[in-house]
Amino acid sequence: MQPVDDILFLLVVLSFLDFKSKINQKGLQLEPSMF
Repeated sequence: MQPVDDILFLLVVLSFLDFKSKINQKGLQLEPSMF
């Protein structure tokens, strides 16, 4: 892959992990029974 593709891939992964962690934090605060 080209370097640009590597950078874009890393950005997507990091943003996904950040998004996922935010959802987990909100979920734990709002509805702990679901987790």
